[in-house]
Amino acid sequence: APEYGDEGQQEAIVEHISKYFGQTDNVFHEIVSDIVHIDVHIINPTEERNYYTLFTTGMSYLPMNAPEQYKHYSYAELMMHLPPDWNINSQDDKDYWPIQWLKMLARFPHKYSTWIFFGHTIPTSENAEPFNDSTGMGCMIIKDTAMLDEDKVDEFVEMEFNDKKRFCLTMIPIYKEEMYFKLDTDANELFDKLAEAGITDIIDPKRQNVCQE
Repeated sequence: APEYGDEGQQEAIVEHISKYFGQTDNVFHEIVSDIVHIDVHIINPTEERNYYTLFTTGMSYLPMNAPEQYKHYSYAELMMHLPPDWNINSQDDKDYWPIQWLKMLARFPHKYSTWIFFGHTIPTSENAEPFNDSTGMGCMIIKDTAMLDEDKVDEFVEMEFNDKKRFCLTMIPIYKEEMYFKLDTDANELFDKLAEAGITDIIDPKRQNVCQE
């Protein structure tokens, strides 16, 4: 049977994220679950934050298989941001792939007994083939949020429930050249290049490739 979390855990996650990004307007409830029950919560665009915020509940219901020295980073949830004109209710591949990957990556560490955290990259394949025809990007990278003031980031990223830290991680898509650059250098070098190019956490399937020669 899938894990549904401790009593009050989902409510605590929703309350924590809503404190920073606004009240949840809708939830994509998972009908059939495997290992953990993953729901995707949606915060609609507002005048203050003109983008969708999507986040999971369920990934942190079980610990990830983190290396021994990183066991205190075993619990996490994922979030992403989509532009205000995104067709959020569409099931077409060109619209649904970010949500599909949000759900898939939330279950990924539990299904494969592994761990994902800051700076980790998860490609579609060895060569990071594009997610679909709507974009040239084919890899997700995990990072902290760039959508809050700097003095709010740490208190948002780390929340505590039942004496355990639960981390709120942001995922964004990148191109295979950017993935290779990160693997050759490190994640912070890539994040700096993205920031210098004015690229935010809001997903843009057609954005520029900052590592293409």
